Amino acid sequence: MTRGHVRTCSALALFLCLVLPAFAQPVPVAPGVTYERLVDDAGPWVMDVIRIERGQPEIELQATLGHDQVCGTQVLTGQLPEPTPTSRPVAAVNGDFFVMTGEDAGLPIGFHVSGGHLIRTGKGNPTFAWGDGGRVAIVEPTFGGSVHVGGDSYPLEGVNQSLPPGTIVMYTPDYGSRARPADGPWVVVETDHLPLDLSGAVSGSVAAVSGSPPELKPGRVVLAGLGDGAAFLEGIPAGAEIVIEYDSRLPDWTMGAVSGGPVLCRDGQVVREGRVRHPRTAVGFNDEEVILFAVDGRQPGWSIGMSYDEMSPTLLRLGCTDAMNLDGGGSTTVWVRGEVTNRPSDGGLRRVANGLAAVLNGPIGPPAMIATDPPEVWGLPGARVDVAVEARDAQWNAVSAPIGMQVGDAVERVDGTATIELERPGRHSVELLCGEFRATLPVHVQTEPTSAALDPPVAVAMPGDEIRFRGLLLGPGDQALAQPADAAWRFSVPDRLGSTSPAGLVRVGEGAESGQVMGECMGVSAAAEVRVAEPRPVRGAYFAAVPEEDGPTGTVESRNEALVLSYELGDADATRAAYARFDAEVGRAIGFTAKLRAEGSSPWVRLAYVDGNGTRVTETLADRLPTDGQWHDVRLRLADGTKAPVTLQSIYVVETDADATTAGKLLIEGVQAWVLTGE
Repeated sequence: MTRGHVRTCSALALFLCLVLPAFAQPVPVAPGVTYERLVDDAGPWVMDVIRIERGQPEIELQATLGHDQVCGTQVLTGQLPEPTPTSRPVAAVNGDFFVMTGEDAGLPIGFHVSGGHLIRTGKGNPTFAWGDGGRVAIVEPTFGGSVHVGGDSYPLEGVNQSLPPGTIVMYTPDYGSRARPADGPWVVVETDHLPLDLSGAVSGSVAAVSGSPPELKPGRVVLAGLGDGAAFLEGIPAGAEIVIEYDSRLPDWTMGAVSGGPVLCRDGQVVREGRVRHPRTAVGFNDEEVILFAVDGRQPGWSIGMSYDEMSPTLLRLGCTDAMNLDGGGSTTVWVRGEVTNRPSDGGLRRVANGLAAVLNGPIGPPAMIATDPPEVWGLPGARVDVAVEARDAQWNAVSAPIGMQVGDAVERVDGTATIELERPGRHSVELLCGEFRATLPVHVQTEPTSAALDPPVAVAMPGDEIRFRGLLLGPGDQALAQPADAAWRFSVPDRLGSTSPAGLVRVGEGAESGQVMGECMGVSAAAEVRVAEPRPVRGAYFAAVPEEDGPTGTVESRNEALVLSYELGDADATRAAYARFDAEVGRAIGFTAKLRAEGSSPWVRLAYVDGNGTRVTETLADRLPTDGQWHDVRLRLADGTKAPVTLQSIYVVETDADATTAGKLLIEGVQAWVLTGE
C-alpha cells in the first residue's frame, strides 16, 4: 500500500456509506448524543436512530419553524439555528403535519412552543413537550381562552392557527407578516404582553379596526373572526380596552413543544396499530433518553416504509416506553452534523412547517480526536480510496487544526482528504497525527470479491425510462470494496425489458415487461429487478375554463375515439386556460402518456395531477405543439416517491402571448396512466 496524492475536500460526511451493514454501531455526535443506522432486510427497512441523553447539560432541544414564522414552510436544513461560537445544532428531524393547500397552507397542525413561549395552538393534538433538567412528556392539551371588552366576552379559539367558522383567533408577529384573511373586521391591539407565556392574559387598547388583514408588528396582536366571531369583533370600537385570556394547558415546565400524532406507545405498551406503509418519523423516550426515529419508504429495494403495526413494536425494541408519530411521507428528514442521512422519498428535501433539533451549547475546544470517513478502508488491489480527515474537539465539533499522515519515516500534511492507493492484500493501517493526538485508520485489502450487488436493487419504470445501475463489489459481511480502475462491469437485460449500455444505462422499451438486470465483474455477479408499470386507459372528460367568468369558452367532445378540446381563450392580457377535466383517480401511477394534435393555434399544453397528499402539481406536456396535422407522442414521468393515489385532474391549453392566436382545437388520444399493481 502506498500513499497517492492529497487534495482538498469541501465537506466531511462522517455518517454515510455506500453499502450499509445490517447493524451499524452508534456514532458519537455530541456529549450524550449518538446516531446509528439500522437495516432490516425483512422489509426491507432502512432506519435512522438518534439517541439523546435526558438531562445532558450541554444539549438543548429546540423547536424550529420555517422562516421563523408559523405561516411558512422551509426545508429542514434551512430551519436549523445558525451556529455561533457557543452554540450549534448537531441533529434534527422534521416535525408536525401541516396544511398543504388553501388559506392556511404552511401552518403546522398542532401546538408549537419555543423558548417557553406559546407560538401556536391546537386542539387535543398529541404533543411532545420538553423542559429543563430532561423533563419530557407526550400530552394532549386542549386550548382555552376568551376575549373580554366592555362587559362582553367571546370564546378565543386559539393563537396563530386556522380559523374555523364562528370563531375568533389571535394572531401575533410569530404568525407572519400579516394576519390571516377572514370575514373582517380585524381588531388591532397594542400590548406589552408579548411574547406569549404558556398561559396568561394580553391586555391593551384597540389601536385600529381594519377592513383588511393588517401588518403584524412587535407589540401588536390582531383578532380575526368568521361568522359570529366576526360579528362580535364588529362591535368593538377603536380605543376600547380589551383583555384576551388564554391557557395552553401544557405542563407549566414546558420550554418547547412540537405536535404530531397518533400516540404509538404508552408505558411500554402499543396503543396504536395500522397497516398502511409510508416513510415515517417518530419521537419517543424512556427514563434515560429521548429517541428520534425515521424509516425511509416508497423506495422498493431500499426501504418500503412502515405501518403502525410495524413501527410501534420497533420503537419498543429500540427502548422507547412512550412514543408518538410525527409527519412522514416525503416530509421524513433526518439531519446529523451537516448531512441529511436518510433518503427522502420525494427525491429531495420537502419544505416542511417545523422540526425538532438537538443543539450543543458550549465553546469549541482544542483538538482532542481525529475523525475519518470512512472509518475503515476496504478495497481490492489497484483501487484508490478517498478518505476525509478532520480534527474534532472533545464534543465532536470540527476544529481547524493541521493533520499529518505518517508516510514511511516522514509526515505529510493532509488538507481535508487523502487519496490512498491499495496494493498488497492483507490488513494494514495508516497513522494520522494532530498535535499530540494520533489515530489509526484500518485498511483491509481483499484478494478478490466474495459477492456483488447492484444499486438500485429494485427500480420501477415505464416505457421510455432510462435507469442507470451501478455495480458494487462486496467482501466479508457484504462490505463494499473499492474497485480497481480496470474492473470492468458487464450488464445485460432480457429483450422483453429493453436494452443496456456497457456503463449500466438500461433503456426500457415499448411494450416492456418486468425483468432482471444482470451485472458481472471479476468473477462475481448480481441481479436487480425492474418492475414495469402497466398502462391503464383514462377516458371521459368535460370542459372547464379559467377564468370562469367572461373568460375562455369551448367544449370537449369525442371524435373517432379522440377527445376534442375546442377553445377560444380571448385576449391574453392575463394567463388564460381551457381544460379537459378528467378527475380520474388512477392509483399508484408513476407517469402518463398520450397522443396530441393541434388545429388552429399552437398551444402550450400542460397536465395537472393531484397526489395522495392532496397537492396539485402541473407539468408541461408540450411547450408549443406544432399545427402540422400530425399526432405527437407525449409522456410525463412523475417524481420518484409521488404519494398514491394519484388523480389525473386535467390536460389543458394555456396562452400568455397577447399576439398569439388563441382559438383552436386540441385532439387528445390514448391517455394512459402507468400504474404499479400487485404491491
